Amino acid sequence: MIAGIHQHHYFPWMGYMDKMAKSDVFILLDRVQLTDASYMFRHQLLAKNGEKKYITIPFQKKGYMDRPYNELEINTAVDWQTRQKNFIWDNYRRHPYYDQIWAEIEPIFTEKYDYLWQVTDASVHIMRRLLDVQTPLVYQSALGETEGKKSDYLIQLLRQVGADSYLSGNGARKYMDMQMFADAGIRVVYQSFKLPEYPQKNTSVFVPGISGLDVLFNCGIDETRRIFWENVRAGQEEI
Repeated sequence: MIAGIHQHHYFPWMGYMDKMAKSDVFILLDRVQLTDASYMFRHQLLAKNGEKKYITIPFQKKGYMDRPYNELEINTAVDWQTRQKNFIWDNYRRHPYYDQIWAEIEPIFTEKYDYLWQVTDASVHIMRRLLDVQTPLVYQSALGETEGKKSDYLIQLLRQVGADSYLSGNGARKYMDMQMFADAGIRVVYQSFKLPEYPQKNTSVFVPGISGLDVLFNCGIDETRRIFWENVRAGQEEI
């Protein structure tokens, strides 16, 4: 059984969803520490001028480095939902599938949320539904206590879900102890993913690596699923 492991991301990009789709089970790290430069509280979309812009969920910063992700509270002094709703309207309303996709994501900007993870978790589930990714999710907080760092920590999580293979991102090569995985009887497979290009409005040069919402607004649900799953199947041949 192949397991993927990742933190929550806000409206994840296609590479994140590709890893989930290629896993038999996907562990969401909801008890780790937030990383400032990550997509655990923000992501990028394209503005009308073709530049990448962040949409960000503000959270209470006091003591956040000493608290797990699922305990971080949203900063309610900032009306982030209205700001993001206005940004999406201003920059995506003329896209071919704006109405279709807005109807799917609108609850993110109308529901009341107290914690950061609640928003990002809801966004992950929306992306799963829109892309028809049915991989079971397991939350770190629902598993037993784990100790150690890096490779040892991952191995303990993998054992708890009964995985014998770990689907890793390529960026993890620099810190993973391959001998530890071999001794634990866990095969490590690196994700093979190349973002397929798709028509993007407001830019003449394809802009990769942004939120998966962009392809959905440009291509719609059916075509995005086709693009996504063709790419998944091509990459699965290397697993």
